[in-house]
Amino acid sequence: MDPERTVPALSRALSDTNVQVRFSAAVALSQFGTQAESALPAIRALPSDGEEFARRALSRAATRIQCELRDGGIVDDLVAVDD
Repeated sequence: MDPERTVPALSRALSDTNVQVRFSAAVALSQFGTQAESALPAIRALPSDGEEFARRALSRAATRIQCELRDGGIVDDLVAVDD
């Protein structure tokens, strides 16, 4: 997938009225790692999601993106070793 097209679309999906769409967008964004850096403002701007699983997915996405930005992608390396 092309992050230049996909990340902005997923960022917009974070504010969808359907909780499954918000959850799926957050999970997908977390898979892009540093390529999803542009989604961080959209994630941070969201009010606390009323659905716990969506809130957790948003938190995980933000954490993963930020960690990869700090560590240069080692999170992907660790996940690959764990699989």
